[in-house]
Amino acid sequence: MRYFLLFLPLFLVAAAGCSRPVDEEAKTNTEVISRGKFARGYAIFADAAFSEDGYRMVEALRAFRESLTYDPDFSRANAYFAYAMLELLRISPMEGEAIGGVTVSLETALRHARKAVEVNPDSGETRGVLAMALLRAGDLEAAGQQLKAARHRENKDYLVAKGDWLRRSAEFTRRPAKPIAAAVECYLRAKAADPGFGVPYVRLLDVYEFVGDKEGIRDIVLEVKRLGKKISDTRRLRYIAHGLLNGK
Repeated sequence: MRYFLLFLPLFLVAAAGCSRPVDEEAKTNTEVISRGKFARGYAIFADAAFSEDGYRMVEALRAFRESLTYDPDFSRANAYFAYAMLELLRISPMEGEAIGGVTVSLETALRHARKAVEVNPDSGETRGVLAMALLRAGDLEAAGQQLKAARHRENKDYLVAKGDWLRRSAEFTRRPAKPIAAAVECYLRAKAADPGFGVPYVRLLDVYEFVGDKEGIRDIVLEVKRLGKKISDTRRLRYIAHGLLNGK
């Protein structure tokens, strides 16, 4: 017994290392409906993220909310409800506004992101979204802790969050080039993981604008166009004004 207790911590570490994401496959009729609502919201959100369309973000937010009415514990719906709200807050000054009975606020996003982590703590998706919410709240350290706690780190949302964290970290170093380059790598990997999801493309445009990489901006805009998507009118007009696009 004494020897078993001696090696118990090793067994626990090994078990943790082999952990798997929580199984959220629908098993009841209400869960099937919830997953359907989520799928609709995800499709809208993935597309709206390219053009940073606030109206469609709201539509996605409503779909995720409907998903949660059928399954309040569905971690992905909680995570993406928070994610859509964070993107909406990023592109529109909507803090405190009520939409469809939901108050758009950082506090609401944090609450749902925390719920997602509570249900599925090993997921890179849930930890990544909570990290993004904490970054928006200005808590760089807590966001970093969430990223470290995730066991599944090749998820696109985790990679976006890691990129965001690296970009924010660059503000506190004398040599920002290294973390910014690492952030770009994270966004590129996130983009490769799901080419139809708009958030990584927009993040790359933000970084390329910040560092003045005109070629990088053109490449992303052309890639978005090849996918049959559009960047926001605000960005397009800004790029035309700076001679990066021809206006056609």
